[in-house]
Amino acid sequence: MSWRVIERGDELQTLRGDRYEEWLEGKLSPPWRMAKAGDLPLKVDVNADRGHGGVYLIPPLKKGASGERGDVKDRLSEVIDHINFALLLRRPILVTGEPGIGKSTLAEHLAHVLDLGPPFKWSINSETVLKNGLYRYDAISHLHCAQLDRLDDKSSEELKVKSSGELKASDFITLGPLGAALLHWDRPRVLLIDEIDKSSYHLPNDLLNVLEEGSFEIEELTRQVIDSPVEVKLPSYASSSSKKVSLTSPEVSMGHPPVIIMTSNREREFPEAFLRRCVQIELGRPTVEMMEQIITKRFTEGDDVAYSLDEIKKATAELFAEEDQSADLSESTDVFLQSFFLRLSSGVSKEAALKALSRGKRHRF
Repeated sequence: MSWRVIERGDELQTLRGDRYEEWLEGKLSPPWRMAKAGDLPLKVDVNADRGHGGVYLIPPLKKGASGERGDVKDRLSEVIDHINFALLLRRPILVTGEPGIGKSTLAEHLAHVLDLGPPFKWSINSETVLKNGLYRYDAISHLHCAQLDRLDDKSSEELKVKSSGELKASDFITLGPLGAALLHWDRPRVLLIDEIDKSSYHLPNDLLNVLEEGSFEIEELTRQVIDSPVEVKLPSYASSSSKKVSLTSPEVSMGHPPVIIMTSNREREFPEAFLRRCVQIELGRPTVEMMEQIITKRFTEGDDVAYSLDEIKKATAELFAEEDQSADLSESTDVFLQSFFLRLSSGVSKEAALKALSRGKRHRF
């Protein structure tokens, strides 16, 4: 029996491994990262739309990123092993690589393969703080409603039923992507923390305690007497049968540790303590075979845009035949797909497509 949660199939696709069921039930974890017992778990709608999660193929490790192992098959196997290590250890995955290579799509793909429902997404910028990912308290709306003895807006059902004496802070709290992922779900949820290298200096360190403990406190609820369960809103994309979740205390504590994918374009260095808590993967460009499969699924399964397999193979081979293998068009899956579409569907000249899509460096198609 294999030790893996996910496996690489014969045609480069990702499959569930022999240990998937044990992992899903929370049995295959270190003692300090086991799923915690708690209230009746929230049920995940695993049939919700997951976009192109089944189309994506995980690229290999970047050549040279794994010692002397330069063979593509070795690098494909090793990136799958790294992901398995993270799943088994319940550790975040820090994915680095060129922009447009498919780092963010890895979260959607794992959610699809592991049947975990649509992933939560937290996009990071220079002003993002930890609380943005945990929850949002709408103090302005709370103050506005508290000043009204009567609400005349018939369309606002949620606020209309509240009188100033009944208003509570919990009525104006919405969980963020990180906070929602840490709820007590019936299976692990996938969380994408996108472009964490754009964050402020302090955010990675601020994440450490939450990721280690799997819990956080909603400050506004500590000032509210909770003698019965209170409800807070879930994000609209939470993939749950309910739009709200009941809490019995100000502390939110996870059941299953979430599968966390953090992406980085290498715009900054991270603290050593943060890196030590992550499984690090540096992705390289997809192989010719992978790109053929991705393009085939993207462009031949619809009625509006369809190409023959010969056209796909020819265009793919031309791009990968470039002398400079670090060219924009072969490094970036995103740019590759765009150039393919422009070349074969719009009649755009090679020169015009290259000028629009390259990063200031000229290459032959």
